[in-house]
Amino acid sequence: MKKQKFFLASGIISLVLFLFVFIISISSGHLNSSYYSLIILTNAVVSLSLYFSYPHVQTSDERSTDIKKRAALYTFIFSIVYLALIFIITVFFKVDIQVTNYFFIFIFLLTSTFFLTLSVVAKKS
Repeated sequence: MKKQKFFLASGIISLVLFLFVFIISISSGHLNSSYYSLIILTNAVVSLSLYFSYPHVQTSDERSTDIKKRAALYTFIFSIVYLALIFIITVFFKVDIQVTNYFFIFIFLLTSTFFLTLSVVAKKS
């Protein structure tokens, strides 16, 4: 129970910190620095998802390994969709973003997808 409360507190603090960093970077006019706030948002998503799914995945029984495998499978499928969308947006819409910013976006999407699907699959099974 203490670990769950830690995950909740960590998620809330990370959300507040994300909002602070994002608002500061946008208001300063530097849009490239706003991508760094995705790292903080990733931490918030991971913490809050672990808060909701911790009771289901803390043990190493068959059910928890099945939940983790299904979440990884869904994340793999979504990662292919994300790469296709990033490719289409980059080629056809001529979006000019640095490669490191694409990397931040992709890592945020992968991590968030895994932990959010982990929470959804844990609640459904």
